[in-house]
Amino acid sequence: MSKTFQKKRRASRIQRARVKAGLTQVEAVEFFPFELRTLQAYEAGDSSPVLEDARIMAKVYHCRIDELVGDETT
Repeated sequence: MSKTFQKKRRASRIQRARVKAGLTQVEAVEFFPFELRTLQAYEAGDSSPVLEDARIMAKVYHCRIDELVGDETT
């Protein structure tokens, strides 16, 4: 699986989790220690969240970290 595909797949998971939690990007970022452009980069697949960011997103989105970042080997 290509790295680009893996990044887009992860980005899709992050965006789906946010939408499932019923939050817009602007609403969600109020809970995070990072800025809107960082969330946008995560959701676009331009950047991958560091562990602490993923942990906070999972808590806010009421999901597990692995649901956000997934197993990129499959």
